[in-house]
Amino acid sequence: MNISTLSKILASLVIAIAISLMGVFGASAPTVYAQQGTPSPGGPRATAGAKLAEFNKDMYDRAQNMLKSLQQIIDKANQAANKTQEWIDEVKAKGLNTAEVESALAAFKMQIAAAQTSHDSAKATLDAHAGFDNNGNVTDREQARQTILAVGKSVRDARQTLVKATVDFQKTVREQLKKYRDNRSATPKP
Repeated sequence: MNISTLSKILASLVIAIAISLMGVFGASAPTVYAQQGTPSPGGPRATAGAKLAEFNKDMYDRAQNMLKSLQQIIDKANQAANKTQEWIDEVKAKGLNTAEVESALAAFKMQIAAAQTSHDSAKATLDAHAGFDNNGNVTDREQARQTILAVGKSVRDARQTLVKATVDFQKTVREQLKKYRDNRSATPKP
């Protein structure tokens, strides 16, 4: 794997994380509108209750989708770390100093593990589905609210950890790539 390939891998990782996070965290809550026309049997309260139940089930489904999306991002980060390790091994075989990149990679892997821990915590909370039945329908509003808030906090923590780790890692790798290029251009060709 050459230097430009590693740069492309890191750039695609950052772009993938950014796009995924925008999709996961940029989505707004669905808007619920009252239906016009013939009132439903049971009156306005029955309609509002049905809409609320639908909204709450939607929140549970969205939380599951956030976790699935977050796991995909973590998997991509792990793939980038593995590809970077392959690149480090190749560069090391050529006799270049890779200490900075190896240190950055170790820190990156630790942050990925921290994000995975936050993800796993959120997943365990959602799997316990306090306030929800097995189908994701609300059984206790306050418990359901607390479940969704806890999942959201864990997902935000994981996201922040991954974003910072990716930016720091990419910065270190770019600096090291620049050093390698500068050394290569300064070395006289035979």
